[in-house]
Amino acid sequence: MNRSSVARELLRVARLLSAAEYPVGTSEKGKRALDALRDGIEAGEIWNADWKEINRTLSRSFENVKFDSEGLGQDVRRQLWPLVPYVSSMAGTKKGVGQTDKIIKKGAGGDPILEPVWSDIERRLVDFREALSSWLPILDLKKQVKPILKKGRKPSGKPLKEVYVAPMSAAGRAMVRGVLKDLVDDNYRNMVGRDTERYLNWAKRYVEERDGTDWPRDFFEGRSDAAYVVRHLVEFPVSVVHGMPFEVSLKSGVESKAKAMAEDAADELVERFLIKNEAKLGSVVGAKGDPSDAKVLFGRLEPFGFGGEIRFDFDDGTSFVVRNKAVMKWSGRKVFYQFPTTFHSVVFPDGKKKSMVPEKAMNEVWAKA
Repeated sequence: MNRSSVARELLRVARLLSAAEYPVGTSEKGKRALDALRDGIEAGEIWNADWKEINRTLSRSFENVKFDSEGLGQDVRRQLWPLVPYVSSMAGTKKGVGQTDKIIKKGAGGDPILEPVWSDIERRLVDFREALSSWLPILDLKKQVKPILKKGRKPSGKPLKEVYVAPMSAAGRAMVRGVLKDLVDDNYRNMVGRDTERYLNWAKRYVEERDGTDWPRDFFEGRSDAAYVVRHLVEFPVSVVHGMPFEVSLKSGVESKAKAMAEDAADELVERFLIKNEAKLGSVVGAKGDPSDAKVLFGRLEPFGFGGEIRFDFDDGTSFVVRNKAVMKWSGRKVFYQFPTTFHSVVFPDGKKKSMVPEKAMNEVWAKA
């Protein structure tokens, strides 16, 4: 692209940014996401982790755009269902606008049920068309994102709450971090492989076994994790007539897409696990002193994560085994993480042993003994 082409493109984007307002149905969170999108385009870079959240939030806001059939009789709604487009995603916005224009232009067509209330229906159709049209500039903005995406997460972001960690020597910190990394390495490849297969199975089940009108959330009966995955691995029509059957198929390259999703999920879980557990173990080890040895006893996959046990030995004869897990859970559309950590086979300086010691006691009693 030559210099004049770049200048024209920047001018076009600048006009979009200044002219675009919040589209119809945008939630407060959606407005913040759109502001972040515009800011990122103006700055010339958007972090990939931020873009995923922006895109998810805008997609949820778009779901508020629906044809208003409230107050219309059942017979009228039944007649309208095959006519009014059901736009399932932002990608179908332009086609939905065109289809709505055709319905408005055609009118009631002499239908004895629609004719008496057509003026009310036409007003609702115009409102629906305007709501869809308000999202068209957002599609243009989204096209600008791919060239400026940066891999990873913004370093100054705050994905986790700050946790106090007792001071550790460089050697102690390296040992804690190294043994945690060993546990992760023992599980990472197996976790990605298992989840890739799980995601593909969900997608294939949906395509092969669904009822003709089932959306993923209906098919999986509230399993929001499965529904989320399937929406990314299955090709849906850009517009669907409400209540009518529609065809779906697996996306091209679905295997690589499933693996990429599994890797993204595993990377996020592992990153949080390392930060959280380095803080928990660092608090104990930093107060006690550098361990003489640290080794993974075993690692294993959990249903939605991984776990294992690590043994720490110290020069004064004390030791403990930490049992930790990394678990990913879903609540509605929100993903959250849990990192249960317990201390076992704890040996005190006087030789006494306890099968399990609470984390608080490890910090306040054992580490200071």
